[in-house]
Amino acid sequence: ANGTNRVGVVMQTFVAAARFKREAFLIPRDVLPVLLPMAAGSIGGALLINQLSDDLFEKFFGVVMVLLWLG
Repeated sequence: ANGTNRVGVVMQTFVAAARFKREAFLIPRDVLPVLLPMAAGSIGGALLINQLSDDLFEKFFGVVMVLLWLG
């Protein structure tokens, strides 16, 4: 079920990016410098979080949510 949900999210992202580009809100040369760090962070974060136990992940997630709320 989670994989099916991700397919929809990816498709929505592609459609949104295409519309932003068509409306000139998305300029590819401005986006390219952040793509590599963004992809590296996504992959690194996914690999890191996959190593945590469920209990530790819940604590980590709670701390992150509080920090985001405070920020």
